[in-house]
Amino acid sequence: MNSKTFNIVIGALVLLAILAALFFVWILFFTGSPAQTGAQGGSFLSLLQGTKNTSPTNATDTNVPLNGVQQPAMGGVVQKIFKIADGPIVSATFIQTQNPTTTIARYITADTGHILDLVIDSPGNIAKVVSNTTIPGLISAKWAERGNAVVVQYFEGRTVKTLYEQFASSTTAIPPRIHFFPDDIQSYDVSPDGMSLTYLLKTAGGTNGYIASTTGTNTKRLFSLPLTQTLVSWPAKSALLVTSKEAAGVPGIAFSIKTKDGSATPLVYANGLTAMANVDFSRVIYQTIADPATQGLTYSHDTLNGFDLPVPASPAPEKCRWSSVATTTLYCAVPVDSRTANYVDLLHVGVAVDADDIGVFNTLGGMTEIATVPGSKQGGTATPIENIALSPQDTYLSYVTYGDRSLWGVRLTQ
Repeated sequence: MNSKTFNIVIGALVLLAILAALFFVWILFFTGSPAQTGAQGGSFLSLLQGTKNTSPTNATDTNVPLNGVQQPAMGGVVQKIFKIADGPIVSATFIQTQNPTTTIARYITADTGHILDLVIDSPGNIAKVVSNTTIPGLISAKWAERGNAVVVQYFEGRTVKTLYEQFASSTTAIPPRIHFFPDDIQSYDVSPDGMSLTYLLKTAGGTNGYIASTTGTNTKRLFSLPLTQTLVSWPAKSALLVTSKEAAGVPGIAFSIKTKDGSATPLVYANGLTAMANVDFSRVIYQTIADPATQGLTYSHDTLNGFDLPVPASPAPEKCRWSSVATTTLYCAVPVDSRTANYVDLLHVGVAVDADDIGVFNTLGGMTEIATVPGSKQGGTATPIENIALSPQDTYLSYVTYGDRSLWGVRLTQ
């Protein structure tokens, strides 16, 4: 082989090596599976101004939870979304213990009313029974006394029963105790410190609102309103939020009620109104639906100056939870695709079909981001969700799925 031929061969080999290297780089950085590169149309993220979408789109979840905590995915990465318990679950809360620092998910089953604890900081833990008091067919549950008591509602025939249960726990030595509140309470909520209860009873001409200790003592009528279809929440120590029940296109109103003297102040008037207030009552998130054929619009209402700011993607307030550490931040479940026109009405009758992502919303008009995408490589399944709860310091989030009503957890800080 002469020198000219040798140089040609060497040059060809070098060229092939360069082409192979370029092909490898192209494969490594510019290709991926459809779950990595194919964005789904209609995602609520596309509606958010300035949104930072760093989460994968929906894909099949192939990881199976063991003892309530999602097992590591391939490569040893612990999944962000993990199953806490099979359904039906009606409600959950988080309890933070010290020495050692541990996060416990405490939840109550809808079919039996039994209460269980699961340590979620590490895999392999088994749920432990906190209360085996049987209360079949729960409608709702509100946690009280730092998670050491609960107020539940259930049907007994056609009568709505409301029951308080205080149970033994790892942090108290108080024996279990049960107390019944009046029948047919139409709405109720627990105070921020977990020691008091507010509830509404219908009258011939409207609604009476009461407050009492969670144990049923010191009951007093706080206010009366000439409305028969109302809902109550107790977001701040000094004030209740009372709203008319939502119906698309029907005029609605929201009041603040002072817990000291029962005085009522109108806050918002809107058709198809739903609302929730933050822990210092400085802001009220409300959604208005003009008629059943249109989608709702959500606003952040400043209770001091009366100004409203639109909230991107218009989350339904009942599918949101205020942050544990920031009074202007919301975690909300929002449909992945464009929601059906009568979305909120379908929620209320339990036939919602739109799968949800979970977003983090700044109610002052700042950055809105995605927190997690159930059904993606992060874990979980793509489904409508409800009953969001947050742990202290916003370390964990939980939610209940529609249908099987299983309970899932999300690691917000990884």
